[in-house]
Amino acid sequence: MQLQVLFDKVGIIDFQYKKTKQKGKFNIFNLLSRKFDEVNLHSKFIYELLSPDGSHGCGTAFLEKLLSILQINDFDLTEVEVHREYRKIDLLIKNKKQAIVIENKLWAIDQPGQLERYYNLLFHEGYRDIKIYYLSIDGKDPEPHSIGNLHLLENWDDLFSLISYELTIEQWLESCIKEAYERPALRETLIQYRLLIQEISGKTMNKEEMHEIVALIAKEDNVIKAKKVAENWNHVRWFTEWYFWKDLEKVIQSEFDILDLQKYSVDKLDRAVHYNRNKDLWYGIMFKIGEFDGDDACLFIERGDGNVYYGLTMLRTDSRNFNSEQKYSALALNVKEFSEWESADHWIGGNYCSPKINFNSFSDDVTLKLLNDDYRQNYINQLWPLIKEFVANSMEAINKEVERTINYEPKNG
Repeated sequence: MQLQVLFDKVGIIDFQYKKTKQKGKFNIFNLLSRKFDEVNLHSKFIYELLSPDGSHGCGTAFLEKLLSILQINDFDLTEVEVHREYRKIDLLIKNKKQAIVIENKLWAIDQPGQLERYYNLLFHEGYRDIKIYYLSIDGKDPEPHSIGNLHLLENWDDLFSLISYELTIEQWLESCIKEAYERPALRETLIQYRLLIQEISGKTMNKEEMHEIVALIAKEDNVIKAKKVAENWNHVRWFTEWYFWKDLEKVIQSEFDILDLQKYSVDKLDRAVHYNRNKDLWYGIMFKIGEFDGDDACLFIERGDGNVYYGLTMLRTDSRNFNSEQKYSALALNVKEFSEWESADHWIGGNYCSPKINFNSFSDDVTLKLLNDDYRQNYINQLWPLIKEFVANSMEAINKEVERTINYEPKNG
């Protein structure tokens, strides 16, 4: 009961600051882009700031700020070049002798040998002073298969570093905002981008609210109660996600047979929530909805490392078939008409769960409230019709493509 009193007082403080938060809710990046779009939003914007030729008109000032935060003091800015998507490297900063790789990972999975391949590419181009920075929301480790044999190099500790949006990028943006003080349009754009970074990293509390909550926790034995909550936070995350999958499974299995492939499990949730390395976040619930050209057409609701999403995928002999892009290209065009995102590896097309939930960041109100039984049931009751509509549209697209293929008769020369 005493813990409830503490919660109630925190709720009162949050309510007092809610109007202030709502006033600053407008954000051009949220309006024009998907906030977790690492390629078309984050890499593109960071590249523009780092580029000496960027439209900001500040030359190398922002680049120098980042180098300072990364504690790189000997980088020669003479003939410096900044590239985006350079031979599949997200961001590359280089001069004639030095190269800095920034691998941006908000959404995409680590590819086998990816970081090792980038190093070898630059090494063969003649670079010997190479640094690789792995950028994620919270500074997580890359998958071992992405590193390959790089960790065997003697200079591995100097070569490779972890950086995060939560700390590194926000600190960099803070220094960029100060640099742009006399450029109002640029300054306000940087402020809005920093707010977006705070949002995706779960840091939405301003300093005044933070100080009030710290003052509250400092009273009497409130800090002991708060410690008890903090100690169990990962368990809260685990059960919030587990209850969601279990309740969603109950609804789905009344109409479809759920497949074992990439299905959520105790072990998968343990790795996702409790492990720092060797995580496998790409699981959920998959079920067959039909067939297409010898493959099983399936609907897959997947967790991933961003917002939870669902879409059309194909199976052949119990593995997801994604190597025949040409085979699915016409179908993908039809599915695109009712998809939020286009076809990619493993996927023909798909949508995000609505309202969006993110078990990986576990910071937004919608995701957190899924722990409440009534809220979770209402959420699933709203989500399931949207998924069924996607299934119906997918089957219509499949049937249309099958019919088109049957009716197509190649002309003989």
